[in-house]
Amino acid sequence: MQKFPALIANYMKNFKCTGSACEDTCCSGGWTIPVDKVSYERYQKDDEIKRNVVRDTAKVTGQYAYMKLSEDKLSCSMLSEDKLCTIQARLGEGALCKTCYIYPRNYNYVNKNLEISATLSCPEIARLALLQKDGIDFDYFEEYPLLREVQVQNSVETYSHDNELKYLWDLRSFSIGLLQNRAYSLKERLILLGMFFESVNKEIEAQNYAAIGQFIDRYTELLDHGLLKNEIDSIKPNIAAQIQVLTQLTEIGVKYITPGNDRYRECVIEFIDGLVHPDHAGDKSILDTYEDAYNHYYVPFMKQHEYILENYLVDLVFKNVFPITDGKSSIFDEYVKLICHYAIIKFLLIGISAHDKGLQIDKVIKVIQSFSKSIGHNKSHVSSIIAKIKEEKNNNLYYMTCLVNH
Repeated sequence: MQKFPALIANYMKNFKCTGSACEDTCCSGGWTIPVDKVSYERYQKDDEIKRNVVRDTAKVTGQYAYMKLSEDKLSCSMLSEDKLCTIQARLGEGALCKTCYIYPRNYNYVNKNLEISATLSCPEIARLALLQKDGIDFDYFEEYPLLREVQVQNSVETYSHDNELKYLWDLRSFSIGLLQNRAYSLKERLILLGMFFESVNKEIEAQNYAAIGQFIDRYTELLDHGLLKNEIDSIKPNIAAQIQVLTQLTEIGVKYITPGNDRYRECVIEFIDGLVHPDHAGDKSILDTYEDAYNHYYVPFMKQHEYILENYLVDLVFKNVFPITDGKSSIFDEYVKLICHYAIIKFLLIGISAHDKGLQIDKVIKVIQSFSKSIGHNKSHVSSIIAKIKEEKNNNLYYMTCLVNH
């Protein structure tokens, strides 16, 4: 057993797989399931399992091997009729391949600290993470035990850099702190975050990296004294532009609904039905229906439960090591991605609230969880969103504000 210094999202300490009781098992949904070499060789000793694992000589997954899927290609062939893993039942939990053993956990390695969170595509994780009324917190352990080797998503060391990476920890801490600052509405926090990253991005483009720390100190002081309130209040909403941009993003999202993700498909159908079906919209335009649903259903619900979307955003920032870039995008592009994920979920919830004549916590969790499973795991979807936004020249603070401000 190895022990590491670790920073852990506090919702992880209560996580336990719900097994056959799970309403959206991770063993289905059409995902390819990579199998590591050690697990593959172990499976060769069991005739039943052996028949259901394939060497990846054709580079299907880029891994050593992969699990066969069911005849309909929607679930793992080792998923039993009672929705349990046959491999775990026959050989024990320790025999699971890395992919299955780790899920839904997410591991990053930042400045010699292991960071542990999880993906909200797991219904149980979604409930644990999103329903924390006091917000997500992070616990530090000097020696956190790991039973076996894990797969790290991101490995980052910042201290030796002379560019923006040097300030990654500070930028992320500032972002989480602002997102959890309930002296401001969530809409205000997101606009302020955009103002901050627009300013920081200009300094990075000018290679004036030392100014990043100064901006963090300056904005922290301004936020503490509420000195940016007037600037936010002066921003006028543009609902027509909001719907236009959100419709484009949602259309892209529909294209990436993965086979077998019926939960997300159900959400999209209810969203469309709520905004355009005569039984719900009557003779109103989509714009009017959207406005009515926002004012009568979405706003009253969020007055009591805005912490759900706050937790969603904080989890994204921590899990994705925001605002780290892939070297091709800017630090402001990472802010754009964050806003797009938030805005699409908000848009879906408003349409669904028109369909249901209100919002319930269970439905909100379903939307975020199924969105995370169908869209959040799909890098092509994120790339398509950014490409569309840049094509329309919408990758700027004004349009991001349009997506947030109502």
